[in-house]
Amino acid sequence: MKISLNHKIRLFSGLLVGLLFWGVFVESGCSSEKPDEQVPEPPAVSNGLAISEIEKNDKVQIASLSKKDLQHEIDCTGLVELPPTELVFVHSRAAGFVKGLKHTPGDYVKKGELLAIIENPKLIEEQRLLMEAKADLEYAEGDFERIRQLKESEATSEKKYQESLARMKKLQATYNGFKSELDALGINITRLEQEGVFQSTISVYASTTGYIHSVDVNLGQMIQPEHKLMEIANNEHMHLELNVLSKDAP
Repeated sequence: MKISLNHKIRLFSGLLVGLLFWGVFVESGCSSEKPDEQVPEPPAVSNGLAISEIEKNDKVQIASLSKKDLQHEIDCTGLVELPPTELVFVHSRAAGFVKGLKHTPGDYVKKGELLAIIENPKLIEEQRLLMEAKADLEYAEGDFERIRQLKESEATSEKKYQESLARMKKLQATYNGFKSELDALGINITRLEQEGVFQSTISVYASTTGYIHSVDVNLGQMIQPEHKLMEIANNEHMHLELNVLSKDAP
């Protein structure tokens, strides 16, 4: 079989191109291999600590950790203070004479414990006004009920009905006002209304637990609601405030 010259040239060219591609592939495969990396040697270690070149100097000393007490005393001034919420002022809700004092400074008291007794004869007058207002209210309520029934049967006018209703509401307001005032003072309203027992004294009780810090009144003294009777301090939150100069600070 005869092969033409042109066919021989094409065959030779293809063989030459194949050899070139094979050479490039071999060269790239060989160059992808990484050279061996050299791992640096670790520094010398002494007592668990790495020693650098500077630490190898004779002037540097290495020692183990140890605990020591460091003392530094300074002279300063200060005050023992209590938060405002822990110092309670005790007042009477009504004016009167101090009839009894149950504690002295330094005594420990619990919340609700009796502290003092205040006497004022004017309290009897206020209780009398309450009882009169109660009697008037009961009469007005009965009169209103009678007029209401007459109005339903058209035996009375609308005007009389409204007047009776207004009078009853007015007396209700008066009675409730007296009752609230006396109840705030500590008067036993139930005993007053059911048994007719009038009180000329009121009791002052501790509103918190703590120690009597001071007593500012004496027996027989006339006091007003704005007068402080005593102070109660809760020492659980006591703290010390010191004044330290900057030059003395450690």
